[in-house]
Amino acid sequence: MSSWPMRTPVPYSGFHLVFGGAGILAAIFLAWKLSRSTHPQVLPACGLILAVSEIYKQGFLYHIVNGGQYDWWYFPFQLCSIPMYLCLLLPFMKPRMSCRCVKAVHTFLQDFALLGGVMALAEPSGLMHPYLVLTLHGFIWHFILIFIGLYCALPVWADKACLNSRIRCPFSAGVLRLPPSSMWHPILMEMPICSTSAHITPMGRLSFIRLP
Repeated sequence: MSSWPMRTPVPYSGFHLVFGGAGILAAIFLAWKLSRSTHPQVLPACGLILAVSEIYKQGFLYHIVNGGQYDWWYFPFQLCSIPMYLCLLLPFMKPRMSCRCVKAVHTFLQDFALLGGVMALAEPSGLMHPYLVLTLHGFIWHFILIFIGLYCALPVWADKACLNSRIRCPFSAGVLRLPPSSMWHPILMEMPICSTSAHITPMGRLSFIRLP
């Protein structure tokens, strides 16, 4: 493995400020650029990149850092690891699933991927190691988290989940738009109708009838 040693950087050193600033700017630019049109493969691709890099990191820690012993402290189930799993899960969400599920994933990524990336880079002590590969991995991982959060947060993404679901539905009847009302949940203000008929009950609830 590429176990190149390095002097462990310190927070707010030149390495941290220059490399961190450049990575954040790159993440912002790519998120803005790619969010201008629909790219359903972007988030799964990010998940795949994170997964491959995490496998390499686990092997590096096991063989090089810990001498053949596994340190459960580095098990990838922390706040900054969850976006990897969610991005890998997105392609397996079936078209018939409500866009509320997809929107929930995007909302989580928008909030917690961005939060995790920013906070880790603001206090990067845990990202800096005496090995170049581990240090680069920690920084690049959180650059990708910032990209994911911004990509999901930009306004253009707001209706992409429902748009993709509507495109995949062969009998889509369009998008149902309801007038604002305090009795209706905001998620019902705009939602796709696939092979269904819908009506509003007297209590303001939305009912669906499956068409043959």
